[in-house]
Amino acid sequence: MSHVQIDIVISKMVSLLYYVGFWHRGDEPTAKELRTKFFYCKYYLIFFVALVVGAIISETEDETIFLVETSITVGVLNVKLWLLIWKQKQILDLLHRLCVFSIRYEEDFRFSNVKLRVFRKFVILFCIMASVACFNVLLVPFTASKKNLIFEIGFPLDYKNSEISFWIANSFAFTQCVLSTIATFFSILIWYLLLSCSLRYNLLGSELKKLGQIISEETNDAISEKRKQIIFMQDLKASIDAHLHLKRYGKL
Repeated sequence: MSHVQIDIVISKMVSLLYYVGFWHRGDEPTAKELRTKFFYCKYYLIFFVALVVGAIISETEDETIFLVETSITVGVLNVKLWLLIWKQKQILDLLHRLCVFSIRYEEDFRFSNVKLRVFRKFVILFCIMASVACFNVLLVPFTASKKNLIFEIGFPLDYKNSEISFWIANSFAFTQCVLSTIATFFSILIWYLLLSCSLRYNLLGSELKKLGQIISEETNDAISEKRKQIIFMQDLKASIDAHLHLKRYGKL
């Protein structure tokens, strides 16, 4: 019997959510933790407003189209950020119930490891690309001949003519891009849950094919017919329980 735990990359993401204050550690969030959660929600909403205002005041059609598309994306990410922050208990419950399980057969365990390894590499690559994009937002304006943000936003300070205002606006854009990256963790967690659910259905199908098989040093001739029937019934009951478990959480 082999055991599958929550993937190491997902565990690191969960630890980061605790560290930055998206999630609380106790049963209920403290007043300080609630303020932090509300701050993230309000701060990221300001980014959406800034993009919308930037699209309205933009002087070029191409820039307006780009900002409208970006504001729609950020609007969706605002919803994901809100769900990521306020649905902590439900997410953790699903992670522990769907992504922690046992596998009876070695070949099934190897199959699961291959699928999870591919997913882990994809998530690592995704996070690296997102990090590079964030730093580009911070650094690219300094490489241009004229100091402008990577995208024009509605900002209360005149960052085009003031050095200090430019630094503040650029820092604002960078931190908002970091929040955008963290908001995508919600999608990654959903993908991981779906992958785990899919794997468990595949494993269930594999176990049904092997129903009643005896994994033992003894030969089948040395085992009584009654013993075979008992093992068959035990395997069948375990498979039914596993299916009911998956069916229950598949409806959430």
